[in-house]
Amino acid sequence: MRAGYQLAELPLLLAAQGREADFAAAVRGLPQLGLWSEAAAVVCDGDLARAADIYGAMGAQFVEAWARLLAAERGGLGQLEQARAYFASQGALPYVQRCEALLHASA
Repeated sequence: MRAGYQLAELPLLLAAQGREADFAAAVRGLPQLGLWSEAAAVVCDGDLARAADIYGAMGAQFVEAWARLLAAERGGLGQLEQARAYFASQGALPYVQRCEALLHASA
């Protein structure tokens, strides 16, 4: 397993709590881990849709869908369907429910 993947979910977990700056501060000065580091930096910059694209290009489907859900929760509703479709295909009911609640709230 590549070292970058071990931290793949941490920037999103912190972003979900509005603590992107904490991740950025924690990794300052550490070696860059290619696209994983690029995606994390984009999350810390608040561009969750772009981070989702990077995760998707790496084949990291769960973190891609999670980033899309977070982007949708922050107003980027164009990301919602892709996130919902992935979570539904995986039977990830709590995430599907979050997607559907957001969809209903935005109607």
